[in-house]
Amino acid sequence: MDNDANFAIDEESFSLITKPHGHGDIHNLLFDSGVAKKWLDMGKEWMVFIQDTNALAMKAIPSILGVSRENNWQMNSVCVPRVPGEAMGAICRLVDESDSTKEIVINVEYNQLGPMLKDKWNPEGDVKNENGYSHFPGNTNTLVFKIPEYYANL
Repeated sequence: MDNDANFAIDEESFSLITKPHGHGDIHNLLFDSGVAKKWLDMGKEWMVFIQDTNALAMKAIPSILGVSRENNWQMNSVCVPRVPGEAMGAICRLVDESDSTKEIVINVEYNQLGPMLKDKWNPEGDVKNENGYSHFPGNTNTLVFKIPEYYANL
C-alpha cells in the first residue's frame, strides 16, 4: 500500500488487494531513486521493460530495439495477436468523441475491454477479425523507452 510495505486491504471484504498501484510504480522508483537521471547522464539511450511472467518476450527485444532506434521512436510496445475475450490487456486507439483530433493509444485491461467495446465500437464487443483474432492486439507489457525523452516526461 505504501513505502512502508503495509498491506492494502479492501475495507468491505477485508481481503488483500494484491496490485493496488499496478505496474506504474517502477517509473516513480526510477525517478525518485535517481537511476533514470544516472542512466541519462551516462549517455544510455534506451531502456526495456519486461514482465516477469512473459519470458518469451525476451526474444523480441533485439527487434523492438532495432525498430525503435531506426524510427527514432520515443516509446514502443510489443503486441501479439489475441483471441477475443482472452484475459489479456489490449492495445487500443481511443478517440475523444467531442474532438476527433484528440486520441491516445493505450492498454485497456481485459476486464474493461468488453464493456467498452460494446458501448463504443460493436454491440457484440470483442469479435474475431478475418484471421480469427481480436481486432485489438494483446499487450505483452514489453516496452521500450528512449531515455532522454522518458526522463523529461518523468
